[in-house]
Amino acid sequence: MVMFAMLVSAAFVSMALMMPASSAVMAKPSGAPVKIADQFRETGKTSRLPPMTDAGWACHGQAWGAESEECLVAIARESGKTEERKVRMIANAEPLKTVPNVF
Repeated sequence: MVMFAMLVSAAFVSMALMMPASSAVMAKPSGAPVKIADQFRETGKTSRLPPMTDAGWACHGQAWGAESEECLVAIARESGKTEERKVRMIANAEPLKTVPNVF
């Protein structure tokens, strides 16, 4: 136990001796490069989120694989398919209520 305490205290003393003086740490060099964060702080504020597209509005809040017909048409329009075509949707299966959920 004493040997462990001596080892820990020696480690703390060696770290304290290797630490530079506080004046050297606080002094800012005159030729320091400009930080990227300082450049971004100088720019004006804008909206943080990009504006939503037509498909974004049509599909907002819908789960993957359970999109409505309007959502699928908006996705097809955004992908470059301008001609009107029928959208075939597959109905979801009913959840099994007789089998217990073991997960």
